Amino acid sequence: MTRTGRWPLHPPPQAGEALSSWLYRIAHLYSLSMDALLEHDLSHRGLTGRELDDDPPPALLETIAARSGVPMDRLRPMSLAGWAPWLLDNPDPKRCSFPTYVHQLSVLLPTDRRDPGVRAPTSARWRPWVSTNHITRACPDCVTPSGPWAIPLIGQLPLTLGCPIHHRRLESCAALPHLLVRWETDEPDTRATTGPEAALDTLTAQALDVGAVALCRRAVHAGVWFRMLRTLLDELCTPFRAAGPSSDDLRRIWTIVGRRPQRVLTTTFEELDWAAQADLLAAAAVAIDLLGAGTITARGTHGHLLCPCPPTTVFGGRLTLRHPSPPHSVHPASDDDTATLWAHVHSSMEAAITAARQDPATAQALFTLARNGCRTQAAELRLRTAFAQHGIALPVSDTTTAQPKTTRSPG
Repeated sequence: MTRTGRWPLHPPPQAGEALSSWLYRIAHLYSLSMDALLEHDLSHRGLTGRELDDDPPPALLETIAARSGVPMDRLRPMSLAGWAPWLLDNPDPKRCSFPTYVHQLSVLLPTDRRDPGVRAPTSARWRPWVSTNHITRACPDCVTPSGPWAIPLIGQLPLTLGCPIHHRRLESCAALPHLLVRWETDEPDTRATTGPEAALDTLTAQALDVGAVALCRRAVHAGVWFRMLRTLLDELCTPFRAAGPSSDDLRRIWTIVGRRPQRVLTTTFEELDWAAQADLLAAAAVAIDLLGAGTITARGTHGHLLCPCPPTTVFGGRLTLRHPSPPHSVHPASDDDTATLWAHVHSSMEAAITAARQDPATAQALFTLARNGCRTQAAELRLRTAFAQHGIALPVSDTTTAQPKTTRSPG
């Protein structure tokens, strides 16, 4: 029988926690199994933990929101479906296009150096970043018996190498939230991530937390960042003989990493095992570090975003500017009028924010208006952070500005 009203006891979800992890911790408070909580309290029977973390039924989320008081905007990002279209185009694999997601952009290599048929997915259910071999990874320093810990959603995807807090490699494990963790090896490898690896994890964490990433040239939308990173991973798998002028750069990257697994030449990233995926992510971290230092050349249409800004010539003279005095109002407003006007401003802003949360076109129009006051990339990034904190999702196309003219299609 389904209960009504609020749960008397329920811990708040932790930042980045997966939906299945949070529900398991709630079920444990009442000495229930996950299946019993779903069937008898939430009226949803037979859902697995992976289905909860993938694309839970909207009716289930509405019931959880009513039972816990946690708003829907907080519940949706606890599953992969809540990250569409930022992280993946659509929760439905039939609506995810491998060529569009992976080959639309280019970073290291020009588009004519890419063989689109070499690493095409073998399964019709391909989705970006969703591994065919389900994995659960956690930070050994985060999993402590004395404190609360949870299974992060991002730990189930081959998207990061280490913990952004402790800068330690995430290790494969089988875990029950806050109760038990069984590491894949007897003693988990707690080696620290390298500088380039930690920097890459920081950029990805910034995309997930803020919705934008501050690169060398400018800030880009999280959706652009995830597609750039996935494109870079595919370019790193290009055979050296087919890379043309970029072959020396590819050899340098893989020499620093140590080895390039043979399977990456013919197998899609999502279909590799975690060891090969980790090697590819390490190579991407090295490539981004070398691009930022100007050591290797980015020949793709979007690679310049990862390169340092070119030096500029600054005028050394002095200009005298005459600033006109501000105009004076002929009819200054009284205190009562000022209070009324400010109340009208606040109510108008609240109405605009509410409309922007529901309508992407309104969100972009409001952001365009607010961005007029931004003079630096840092100011624009702070503005994007404010929009994300208010629950306003900006469209991916908002940050895709015109690229340098080229004779070839961007792919």
